[in-house]
Amino acid sequence: MGHTVTSQRIVIDTIIQELKDYAKALREEDRVILEDLLQQAYKHMGAISYACSMHTWALLLLTIMMEEKKHGIHRCVSCRQQSNTLDAGRKREQAPG
Repeated sequence: MGHTVTSQRIVIDTIIQELKDYAKALREEDRVILEDLLQQAYKHMGAISYACSMHTWALLLLTIMMEEKKHGIHRCVSCRQQSNTLDAGRKREQAPG
């Protein structure tokens, strides 16, 4: 007996290949960004496959958005930590000594 449902991995690879074909028409700086976004989708391949949805492309886009949100949160935390360090240094400099 053969499989009647296409593997989600094959579907995802097909979608990503189509988007890479699209990337060829983009400017170099945009192409680099798109390729980076597409690589992020592979981090959640198992979850996408587990969902076994007919709307794999939507899960792929959601995954990319989720990864970008995580990166944004990490950047914000890092900026806050740097700001706090600078503030602490300024307070020490201003303290009477």
